[in-house]
Amino acid sequence: MKKITSVVGISLFGLGSSLVAMPANAASLADCGTAPSGGTLTFSNNTCTLKFDNAGSYTFITPSVLSGLSAVISGAGGGAYVENASGYAGNGGEVIYKDMANTPAEDMILIVVGEGGTSSDTAMTAGAQTGITYNGGLTNIVADGGAVGSISNGYCALSGNYSTYLGFGIGASLNASSGANDTCVYSRGINPSLGHADSDGMARSVPLFDSYNFEFGKGGVVVASPAQLPSLKSGAGASIKMDLPGMSSVGKDDNGGDGAVVFRWSVGSSSLANTGAESSTVLAVAGGALAAGTILMAARRRSQGRHRA
Repeated sequence: MKKITSVVGISLFGLGSSLVAMPANAASLADCGTAPSGGTLTFSNNTCTLKFDNAGSYTFITPSVLSGLSAVISGAGGGAYVENASGYAGNGGEVIYKDMANTPAEDMILIVVGEGGTSSDTAMTAGAQTGITYNGGLTNIVADGGAVGSISNGYCALSGNYSTYLGFGIGASLNASSGANDTCVYSRGINPSLGHADSDGMARSVPLFDSYNFEFGKGGVVVASPAQLPSLKSGAGASIKMDLPGMSSVGKDDNGGDGAVVFRWSVGSSSLANTGAESSTVLAVAGGALAAGTILMAARRRSQGRHRA
């Protein structure tokens, strides 16, 4: 009986020690669930990121366990107006931050990512809207697409006596100049990691995007050959490459960037992924096992002391 008491005490003490030593946060990509068709799912620092950035319609069922769900929604970029003598870059798409913390688990979210506008010398098109619908269809958020390039967007001197035109980008807060002799100021997009407000002027209200370094809704630009066009990002207006000094346009088949919807949520802050148990529960069990083991081992030592006496 004494041997059994000793063995049980040691076992309980060992169990308690192992539970206490278990990582308080063992979350992984598996806890984010399975990426729905058309979405890209990644995991870092207890945060799941699900991105849709190709034009189309998608469905996302929220995980059964999630915390702090939020989103950035970007309309598609507008097409550019190009002709032999000048070019007008497209506008960036609207960008909206959305706190979705009250969204229920296992809710169906319908997603439509807008297609980038077409660049042309005769038939330009605006960027299409991007939107999400959730809460049983009761909530609908829409980000408008960027307008086509036009002279009303303002212009500035690109090189020497040649004037070219920049897309304002309704997703951008820094617009192009409006005078022929002004320095070109390329309109930037909205980068959550830099604390930029969204297109509605709302300060970044989605803390999970504090570290999300990406520029949405940038206005298009006009560059002189041989300079290269900037990489086309989500919601960006179409850019144009001009061949100086003749100003014949090149690269006019480049269209606006498709819109995007990016979701982020937390996992693992209070659970152990490999056990499915709440950390508070595990710690309670660990404490109980340690206490019970300690008592049994102490009783065994006292019994041994009396026996020697």
